[in-house]
Amino acid sequence: MPYYGDGSNLTGIDTDAIKDDFALLGFKSAANGSLAKYNLVDQTIDDFQDASGIDTGASSNETLTGGYYTGSGSNMTLISNATTAEAVPTLGDLVLTYTNGAGSATINTDLKGYISRDNGTTYTVFSLADQGDTGGHTILTAHDLDISGQPSGTSVRYKIETLNQSGAKETRIQAVSSGWA
Repeated sequence: MPYYGDGSNLTGIDTDAIKDDFALLGFKSAANGSLAKYNLVDQTIDDFQDASGIDTGASSNETLTGGYYTGSGSNMTLISNATTAEAVPTLGDLVLTYTNGAGSATINTDLKGYISRDNGTTYTVFSLADQGDTGGHTILTAHDLDISGQPSGTSVRYKIETLNQSGAKETRIQAVSSGWA
């Protein structure tokens, strides 16, 4: 039976998981759209159901809780495990979702994204663009970043940094996709 109304009389229902699912669907749609639109050869997608996609030895101050990474009030560096590209990539792509646990992050100042093709020895920073919100999560993208100036290699990694974090500012990373061609 359909329900019509504003939902104000629905009580005791936790909608956070539903919102997170909508946000993840929007993220995956953006990531897959990037693969086709920007002629990417390959990509990785990590929605942080567990820590298997993150190099915890190379990362710092990362805490995985409830499907997102946070620095718990400290600056965080989140580095992916290396993925082997079929050929030496010359372009990089990034899609990520985040929320503000406290305060408000300034994109490209408090939240930065990078890509490496030489196993994390050299990184090139993306200029992230806000693509809007879905399910309360903000989707950021960056496309066609020239990484041809990095030393040649096929071990691709992404790096996400949250900066200027404190008790008054906490940035939460829900999912990351990196692609290359």
